[in-house]
Amino acid sequence: MAFDIIALFRGAGIGIDQGGEPNIPPGMVEWIGRVTVLPRKLFGKGLKVGSEIWQVPKGFARFDQSGFESWLVDAPAGENLLISLRDIAFDHHEVSTRTELGIHIWNFEQLSNFIGAAILQGCMSIEESDSIELDERVVESKSELDRWIDSGPIMIGDLDSSSGKPMLRPIGMWAIRGYLRCGELSEDAEWLVIDEGSEFRLLDPSEDFLHPPRLEHLPAIQRSISERNELLTDLLSESRRTDSEDDSSLSHMRSWTFSLDSAQIIAIKCFRPEWV
Repeated sequence: MAFDIIALFRGAGIGIDQGGEPNIPPGMVEWIGRVTVLPRKLFGKGLKVGSEIWQVPKGFARFDQSGFESWLVDAPAGENLLISLRDIAFDHHEVSTRTELGIHIWNFEQLSNFIGAAILQGCMSIEESDSIELDERVVESKSELDRWIDSGPIMIGDLDSSSGKPMLRPIGMWAIRGYLRCGELSEDAEWLVIDEGSEFRLLDPSEDFLHPPRLEHLPAIQRSISERNELLTDLLSESRRTDSEDDSSLSHMRSWTFSLDSAQIIAIKCFRPEWV
């Protein structure tokens, strides 16, 4: 069975868009996706939101300097992560430290270290990593961005019931990109939030999004923009235990507040099934 990097990344909660492939001649280096969602626990591990992901698949020949330079001529501007599943015949560490290129190169060992970090950070379980290649739901090539925004209306939940009439109620759902701030510190982050009527909650990247059936619609839940913003701030802000600046052996709780003024909030048409 082929080694599936996309399946591993998605198993760690990383959103991968496989639509809009860069226009680049075929060669040893293959484009496999673009990072659209990155769990906060994996920030600083070598991936960034917007990074183009490339791979050199398994094979006998080593990935050499000429193969890299041939790809580099046509590589798109911005952040690029190239993962080689073959032996690398040049100093790829030196390339990764040249920040003006925006290119990071991982060998198989560095990929393994990243997956190990994802497991230790709780983003992926050992059971998931053992069976990830067999999970067709995870390895499907459907664009993550399409699932977020461009697929039209989506439905959260199911219609399993033994009695009653099924109907759909429009509910609020938002893709959010913004910042958490703690004093002079700042972190960028992404969330997918759903309004369940009684409360707001975060959606897990593994939850299935389905096109809604053609059913009669119930009245939508009505909230003002100010009420929505207040609930989002309460949900996305958090407290963390942080090492003391004066004594590294001590720690205390600090508040990280969701910065609403700099956030990008994208509304998504969404429905929840109800039986009446």
